[in-house]
Amino acid sequence: MSMSESPRVPSTAPQVGSKRKNPPSPRESISTLQPNGAAGRQDACEAKPKREKTEADKAHQRKRKQAYKKKKKVERQVHDPREYQAPAHALKKREQAGVIATDASAAIDLTFSRPVYVGKALGVGDVHPELAEQLQLGRQLVEWDGSSTEVLADKHGYYLGVLLEQPNNPTWQESAAELLKAIDEAGRKMRFKARDNCCGNFDTVAFGVSYGGGQTCPGNLKHSKRNRSIIEELLQNPHMVRMADHARTAFATYFPDLYDEYATKLGSLYNDNPLLRPLWDRCPWPSMHTGSGNKANAMCPVFALGNYDYTKGGHLVLPDLNLVIQFPPGNIIFIPSATLRHGNIPVGPDEVRSSWTLYAAGGLFRWVDWGFKSLKFLSDDDLELEIAGRPARFKEALAKFPHVDTLRSHVPCT
Repeated sequence: MSMSESPRVPSTAPQVGSKRKNPPSPRESISTLQPNGAAGRQDACEAKPKREKTEADKAHQRKRKQAYKKKKKVERQVHDPREYQAPAHALKKREQAGVIATDASAAIDLTFSRPVYVGKALGVGDVHPELAEQLQLGRQLVEWDGSSTEVLADKHGYYLGVLLEQPNNPTWQESAAELLKAIDEAGRKMRFKARDNCCGNFDTVAFGVSYGGGQTCPGNLKHSKRNRSIIEELLQNPHMVRMADHARTAFATYFPDLYDEYATKLGSLYNDNPLLRPLWDRCPWPSMHTGSGNKANAMCPVFALGNYDYTKGGHLVLPDLNLVIQFPPGNIIFIPSATLRHGNIPVGPDEVRSSWTLYAAGGLFRWVDWGFKSLKFLSDDDLELEIAGRPARFKEALAKFPHVDTLRSHVPCT
């Protein structure tokens, strides 16, 4: 059987074994073998100038950013703190809470800044670290074992704090002990710049969303990659989440108007900037730690952990209320930490005490109230309105402290 030969096509490539006196240059060889190949495309790219973004390109980019923000906003709305309502059993305990009366006045003794958004309290004031020295100053000792809820009230009957009882659950103290281990382990792994700070000569860290201290806009507090990884792992600790959730329930129960303000304004902040990261879903506090830049009328839960004799040390000292309060490990006390001076009596040499606090920087609320901008971007007219509105804002801030009469009613304070 014969096969017809196809006509020969002259090959431009040299045949194997053939000789060529002048071998082609690399560009000649490539362009000959691949007349429309990579070299041609490369030359075209080199010759073609970079195209500038048109208005259509910019509009498309803005549209993509808006879609991303909308997606994040929907995700946040699923976990909106405003959806939370204080449970019936918590409201019943609110009715049964005791009252510790003080001679202080919220309108006089709380130290607000001039624009009213942040507090100015720093430290504990006079330094008398021992319990006996505190009592010699005439301060009242509050013997509290953590088994009941007590409200700290000013002389007009307005809340200045809450001593929150422990949940009636035998595993609560186990959670407190496990969380202490986790915090201690995280502290050993982290790297701290300095120990001498406003809280004392020991390691501290702040984490979350804040605004102040030189920040030009609200943002996530910055940490090294190492420290951030350790803190984020700690925030996922189930025992820390459990204690924070208990504090959230108490916040909505005893301070419903403040809780609503936190949920509304900080929710608007998160929706405006989806890159801000809350500590947990439905958590009303955006940050963890403490400081004088806190919201002026904020109620911050202070969590005590450790292994110490709470009748001899670890007391919470509130000079402005003239109180020294026993603070058992595993318990939570709410105080306006930005406007009340506070400190602790040291524990014994062989004892351990640790604490952590949830808070909200007052600058975050100021940013939202001023239309998501700083003071320097306000117009002259808006600035005049801001200054003129400070007295009314001060009264509004005080009105967020509920009255003890609301303890006897399921109706939230107004």
